[in-house]
Amino acid sequence: MQLLVPDFICIGVQKAGTTWLYNQLVANPLISIPKKECNILTEPEGHLQRYTDFYTGTHEGRLLGDVSPFYATQPVIAQRIREMNPDCKVIIVLRDPVARAFSQYRMATKAERIPPETTLWRAFRKNMQFMQQRGCYLDVLRRFDDAGFDRRNILPLPFEWIGEKPLALMDRLNAFLGVDGAADDALMAQRFASYTQGAQPPEKDATRIRKWYASRNAGLREYLWWQPEWL
Repeated sequence: MQLLVPDFICIGVQKAGTTWLYNQLVANPLISIPKKECNILTEPEGHLQRYTDFYTGTHEGRLLGDVSPFYATQPVIAQRIREMNPDCKVIIVLRDPVARAFSQYRMATKAERIPPETTLWRAFRKNMQFMQQRGCYLDVLRRFDDAGFDRRNILPLPFEWIGEKPLALMDRLNAFLGVDGAADDALMAQRFASYTQGAQPPEKDATRIRKWYASRNAGLREYLWWQPEWL
């Protein structure tokens, strides 16, 4: 039996438009992603068989993908991808880490995964729901260096372009994956669920979080092909 593994994986990050990205990718007939967030690589073993079962019946003539934002929180993922498919291409969407944390906080308190009375700073300081790790982008990218990945197989993408330049973002992604992709204006115009809804984090909490990330994401620019305003 032929074992099937992903040609590319989007590892995150949560609250940075990965659902929008998934919707664009699955609309392409040259790509197969049977469902979002399969999280196969978080299992301790059996990855090859699980992926084979995941893709069977959908893989003929298609690039195989996995969009699982939880992967960015797990230090073992880079090495597991490397061992499974050393040529796998990796995508990560990056968002202002303060705005990302606030969006996650709003979603988690609404769902009561974080007690609603908990302040943003307290939730962040206690790393509830992996809130801190999800914004430590430099750590995530360095893991792929440590695992021996060629940086040409890693594509960071700017979250802001989903709203500002969606066509340019998809052109870059399709070129990275080596597939053609016809623009679907209606699909690109779709907006993902927003838990901030125009709200802003408390200024004091935002300042503390930005300061916390300042040293941890220092050096991130060397991995990026654009200049984020938040960095």
